[in-house]
Amino acid sequence: MKFSAFAFESSVDNMYLLEYLVVAGGGGGGFSGAGGGAGGLQSGSFLVSSSLLLPVIVGTGGSGGISGSLNGVNGQTSSFYVISSLGGGGGSTFNQTGSNGGSGGGNSGSGSLGQGRNGGAQVLFGANDYQLGGGGGASENGLTGSGLSEGNGGNGGSGSQWLDGIFYAGGGGGGALNRDGYLFAPPSVGGNGGGGNGGAQGFGASNGASSTGGGGGGGGNFDAGISPGGSGGSGVVIVRYRGAGRITGGNVSFANGYTYNTFTSSSTFNFNP
Repeated sequence: MKFSAFAFESSVDNMYLLEYLVVAGGGGGGFSGAGGGAGGLQSGSFLVSSSLLLPVIVGTGGSGGISGSLNGVNGQTSSFYVISSLGGGGGSTFNQTGSNGGSGGGNSGSGSLGQGRNGGAQVLFGANDYQLGGGGGASENGLTGSGLSEGNGGNGGSGSQWLDGIFYAGGGGGGALNRDGYLFAPPSVGGNGGGGNGGAQGFGASNGASSTGGGGGGGGNFDAGISPGGSGGSGVVIVRYRGAGRITGGNVSFANGYTYNTFTSSSTFNFNP
């Protein structure tokens, strides 16, 4: 095999350019807590001239925090060739720190360099009332809470748009604070790229979207009770190349002269030049 970091043609002297996207599973949102971080996202390309048989691992999303297990669980790693993307960090429950991951879980979890951003911080009101931070996304940090005494948690950080025009790896929104009968605090919004919305009074936290690596929304903190976090979305591995019929494995689609092999579960990548 021959590889190049500076490849611009689809094939040169019987070499084929493979462009890839590797997104890990998103982290789960916290119980009455912060949004889950998006799964780590990595993309790039390499040239290949001979047959290639490789395992593809697609990570699942982490579960949301529930009573008795308060913090969201980190997503699982996805991998292809020599690329391995870390699962998103789980969002924490209130007054705890989010987990590190591909992107950091809400409440100040750290993202991984080249894969994602950090989770937003929580905002404290009174002795025990919190607006929770949004989970980090592939291209943007999660946001802090609104800063109002009755307000929504921080929105999830935005994901990144790949060559297919779709956004992946958005962070989950943080849980809202609704106290003293006020209902106007809206749920936070998950980041563009499959992030789940945070919970608020009358609204449960949303799960991250499947096959995007989106983080799960954090559960709300309100008079009527406290709510569980949403689960993170599963990851995805996509390989595209110009022309048709050279890769088996995954779901095959065609657009604008390119073949896309999309792996939504673990499988085998088989390239035949």
